[in-house]
Amino acid sequence: MAQASTGRRCIRFAVFEVDLESGELRKHGVRIKLQQKPFQILALLLERPGELVTREELQRQLWPSDVFVDFESGLNNGVKKLRAALDDSAETPRFVETVARHGYRFLATPQYTNNIPTVTPAVPQERHGGPRIFRIWMAAALVVVTALMGSIWVARRRAPHLASSASQIHRIAVLPLENLSRDEQQEYFADGMTDAIIDQLARVQGLTVISRTSTMQYKKARKPLRQIARELSADTVVEGTVLRSGNRVRVSAQLIDAATDQHLLSRTFEKDLEDVFELQHDVAWALAQQIMSSLTAKDTGRLSHTVPVDPGAYQAFMLGRFHWFKRTPDGYWKSIDYFHQAIAREPNYALAYMGLADSYFSLQNAEIVPPLRFKAQERSAILKALALDDSLAEAPRAGDGRLGFCRR
Repeated sequence: MAQASTGRRCIRFAVFEVDLESGELRKHGVRIKLQQKPFQILALLLERPGELVTREELQRQLWPSDVFVDFESGLNNGVKKLRAALDDSAETPRFVETVARHGYRFLATPQYTNNIPTVTPAVPQERHGGPRIFRIWMAAALVVVTALMGSIWVARRRAPHLASSASQIHRIAVLPLENLSRDEQQEYFADGMTDAIIDQLARVQGLTVISRTSTMQYKKARKPLRQIARELSADTVVEGTVLRSGNRVRVSAQLIDAATDQHLLSRTFEKDLEDVFELQHDVAWALAQQIMSSLTAKDTGRLSHTVPVDPGAYQAFMLGRFHWFKRTPDGYWKSIDYFHQAIAREPNYALAYMGLADSYFSLQNAEIVPPLRFKAQERSAILKALALDDSLAEAPRAGDGRLGFCRR
């Protein structure tokens, strides 16, 4: 005899299976890794195959109104990841069709199975004792002893690895934050927030942060996150969005394990523009706490070092960084103007002085001006920056041996 056990509710379409109870997607019986939100989108579309599921319905069911999230970005990213898992295309969809400005429609015809029987062989009943039962007991005992010895061996083999992995350096890549303001003039602000989070995380001992130069090439790139992580040799990746509306700034950040594609952290932070440094600290602190098993007192001090700044000065500083990173003669000269504007509004703005020093250095190093033309100004700006914030002296160094954000 064989006993049938009640299985899970399953939906099949084409070569795919959706297990609604376990939240799993399979292709030809092999599980495909799919994050929670894309799976929930798929489940809602499967409830009404062939019908339009509006963006408003998706927002109401998956993004509750009492929790702030960047719905537009979240939905678009969720659908994109769902299509990638289904080998689908927005241009020539087989499964998920976009109805412009309205929502989505599931095109395939699903098959629903409420009970999937799984067969479990019945245990044969012995009518008599004797040698056969003895052999069964001996075989069972041998299995138990073998499993126990195997567990001990594995534990001994893993012990040194676990000890070393706790102290190993984690490599994290902060991908360029997406600008949600729909204003290209605000692109500098999103880039500046990305740079600031990189700078904050670089202060944590034992954490290796991938350079800004390396990560910025993935701005608006349409590559799978796992591929990006592999190309950057990163084991964790930060992606997110930034929205500036008037005097308010909102940053949504997701920390993702590159090996498993699982979210380790997903949070939204919001503050007034004058508290933007505190906002950057909050984001970096949340990410660092999630990654590192323990943060030293020195790390805590570095991450807690925030100084209020005039919003106009901060905006000028961000524009200065934006133009400096263009690494062009015109960009360097514009960055000097913006850093001077920042200092004029905030005379004790240490980072603005450091930015000014970097701009002077870059003009000379790129031979745009004679080598010693701004040497005195460069040195004066560095000394002023360090006098205002000596923690800058402990920041990671540049490849050219200098301080400041040119280290990337």
